[in-house]
Amino acid sequence: MGRKAWQYATTLPAEKLSQIQNPLIKPERYVEHAYNPIHRRYEYDPAGELSRTLDKLRGETQYEYEANGQLLARNTGRVVDGEEFRYDAAANRLNFNTSRFDHVKDNRLKQWANHEYKYDAWGNLIEKVVGIVRWQTFTYDCENRLVKTETMADTQVESTSSYQYDSLGRRVAKQSEIKGQTDHKRFLWQGLRMLREESPGQSSLYIYEPGSYAPLARVDEKEGEVENKIYYFHTDQIGTPLEMTDAEGQIVWQAKYRAWGAVEKLVVNEVEQNLRFQGQYFDVETGLHYNTFRYYDPEIGRFITQDPIGLLGGLNLYTYGPNPLTYIDPWGWTGTYIFTDGTTSYIGKGPIVRANRSMAARINGSANATQFAHADYGDSKLGFMVEHRLMEKYDARASNVFANDPVRNSPGKKLYEAADIKTQRKVNRLANSLDKKFKASVGCG
Repeated sequence: MGRKAWQYATTLPAEKLSQIQNPLIKPERYVEHAYNPIHRRYEYDPAGELSRTLDKLRGETQYEYEANGQLLARNTGRVVDGEEFRYDAAANRLNFNTSRFDHVKDNRLKQWANHEYKYDAWGNLIEKVVGIVRWQTFTYDCENRLVKTETMADTQVESTSSYQYDSLGRRVAKQSEIKGQTDHKRFLWQGLRMLREESPGQSSLYIYEPGSYAPLARVDEKEGEVENKIYYFHTDQIGTPLEMTDAEGQIVWQAKYRAWGAVEKLVVNEVEQNLRFQGQYFDVETGLHYNTFRYYDPEIGRFITQDPIGLLGGLNLYTYGPNPLTYIDPWGWTGTYIFTDGTTSYIGKGPIVRANRSMAARINGSANATQFAHADYGDSKLGFMVEHRLMEKYDARASNVFANDPVRNSPGKKLYEAADIKTQRKVNRLANSLDKKFKASVGCG
C-alpha cells in the first residue's frame, strides 16, 4: 500500500507528483504540455488529499473527505455522476438511510444500495444479487482462492468462468464463456507483476514504471502480422490507466472512472485494455478486478475475501484503503517498515516490495541495511497508525537521522486520533513489537 510518487509518459520527462515525498511542491501540479492532447491538473488540500482535478478530456472533479481521511464525496457538477459515501467505524460502506452508529457484523457487508451479499463460513463472498435481474455465485478452493463463477441475468446464464493458479498463488489461466462466446487466457509473471497475457492468436507484453505496478507500455503480437504493435499508457496520480495511445499518438482506449475504480464510461474502446488500479486486472465476466492474491469489487470499493495474511491485527480485512485517490494496494496486502544503514533511517508504509524500493532509494539497497523490520497487519488503516506511532516515537520528522518528510504527518495521525482507546492500545502494542523486532535485527543486509 502506498502513494504514487512519479508520473511517466512516452516522450515526456518524469514529473514529481507526490507532496508527501516532497514538501516543496505546491498544492497545484500540472501534467500539461503544448504538444500533448492529454492535459490534467491536480490540486491538493493542506492534508495532502486530492481535492480537485481539471482534465481536458473529462472536465472538473472535486473531492471531499471526512476528518479521518475517508472519501466522503466525488462531485463532477452533474447530479447524475456525483457520489457520496457513508461508513461505519470499521470503514464498511453504509446506506444513507442507516444510522452512523450502525455497524456491519464481522465486517461482512450484507446489503448496500440494491446489492445483497452472502458469505461462507470463512468469510468468502459466495453470492451477490443486484436488484431482481442479476445474480452471481462464487466458488472457492481449499485455500480460499476463487476458482469458479456464474452470472445469471433475467433467469438466463449470462457468463461462466474458471480460474487456475500456480504454487505461489498467482493466477496463470482463466476460461470464460459470455453469451455463448468462449475466451481462454494465460498469464505469465515476473515476480508478482503480470508480464505477459496470452490468448489464441495473440499475446501482450507489459512494461511498467521501474519498481512499480503502474504500466508504461504494451507490446501486442498477433499471428499473421509481421510487425508488433506498441501502445502507451497515460495514467493518473496513482498509476491508474486513463488513456492508451498507439505509436502515432492516437487515443485507442479512454475511460472515465467512478471513485472506487469502476469504469463509468468507456469513451474510446478500439483496443481491449483491462488494467485498472495498480496491480489489478479487470474480468469482464464478473466485473471484479483480480488483485494478485484477492479479487476487488469496484462497485463497493472492497475485496470479496478476507486478507490472506490472516488475523495479524487487522481491523477490517476487506477494506482497500482510506481512500482510493491517494493510496494503492497492488497485492491486496498492507504493512509497515523501518530500516537504517547506521547513518540514514526511515519509517514507511507498504508491503515488503515497497520497503525494498525505499531502501534502494535511500540507502542504495537492502544489502546496506544494518537493521530492518517489516510487518503486515492485514489492514491498511492499522498499518498507517503503526507508522504514525513509530514516527512519533523516534521524532522522525524533526530528526536529522531520519529521511522522513519534515513537514507532512503520516496519514495514520488522523486515524489514530479518531480511534477508540481499545484500537489505540492495539496500535501501540503493534508499534512496540515492530520496534523491538527492528532493534533486535543485526546485519540484515
